[in-house]
Amino acid sequence: MSGHSDIAVSQESSAKPYPDWDSEQTVQFAQFLLQELNLASGTELSIAFIDPEPMAQLHEQWLDLAGPTDVMSFPMDELREGAIEPGHLGDVVICPQVAQEQARSAGHSAQQEIELLLTHGVLHLLGHDHAEPSEHEVMFTRQQQLLDAWRSSRFHADNLTEVSDTSAPLESCEEAELPSNLDEATPSSRRPS
Repeated sequence: MSGHSDIAVSQESSAKPYPDWDSEQTVQFAQFLLQELNLASGTELSIAFIDPEPMAQLHEQWLDLAGPTDVMSFPMDELREGAIEPGHLGDVVICPQVAQEQARSAGHSAQQEIELLLTHGVLHLLGHDHAEPSEHEVMFTRQQQLLDAWRSSRFHADNLTEVSDTSAPLESCEEAELPSNLDEATPSSRRPS
């Protein structure tokens, strides 16, 4: 089921999602999510970063709520986790300016906030919701599992890169351990978006 999916990323915002952002980083993270969610190769996903004003318009048009929000999801083919046939999962729209404010308030990086919001948006595309307490628990538990898996994969990839650096002699090799405060290093589930 894993493989390459068709992920389109557009930046229609005057703000970059985070300082060293490039669209390939978002594509890699989205690809990871779709693989972890066992979606068929060829599944399509669109991700757009937009300014507060158009986000506020979407927020009012679709949810009848004033002001910009952080993330909105627009499902297409009603795919579910583990779907064996590819389809168009839908669109995730993120407002970087709102995300950056939330990151500052939460005390983590804007990149972590964007990853949290994209994960949240993709889970909504797959039918998850958080209106009821039981739904909230399922969705936010799955969200945290995905973020933890991503952080773990990045941690191990970074360590492998350091170990494979042949410019310095390797004197000893110790097994890499995850930081004991990994929960503090990842965004916690907060208020629903």
